[in-house]
Amino acid sequence: MLFPEPRLLDGRRRQRVHFPDTGNPWNTGRNPGGSSSGAAAAVAAGFGPLAQGSDGAGSIRIPAALCGVVGFKATLGRVPVWPNALPYGSTVHNGPIARSVRDAALMLDVMAGPDPRDPNSNLPVDGNSYLKAVEKVPVSPRIAYSIGLLGIIST
Repeated sequence: MLFPEPRLLDGRRRQRVHFPDTGNPWNTGRNPGGSSSGAAAAVAAGFGPLAQGSDGAGSIRIPAALCGVVGFKATLGRVPVWPNALPYGSTVHNGPIARSVRDAALMLDVMAGPDPRDPNSNLPVDGNSYLKAVEKVPVSPRIAYSIGLLGIIST
């Protein structure tokens, strides 16, 4: 079974009382991730092209990585969170889960924007499209590296 997702802050555990474990669509014996695992597993299995997740500590990013889809935690205030009845609401950010970067950018174009019911969603709207930014070809890609990694690794 793929859909029932673990409860909030359940982390990478998948044990629930009322529903069977969410299976990873690539191998149902493997873990699909954290609390947005049902959404990520559903997208990866082809039940739908998009899903919305909420991420406080990896709940979008971990399931997306384990299920082989794209998911990211949007900047606080970029996507409104409503209703926001959680006392730790400022740590939870909504974001897209999709089968491609292009689809995730398109979904973020739709999700992003202010909402008067969410006091954190006050980021300025600049009219830029995330989809257009993804489709833009970099003029001059650059790669950076650090030999000593700020002294953490000795050479």
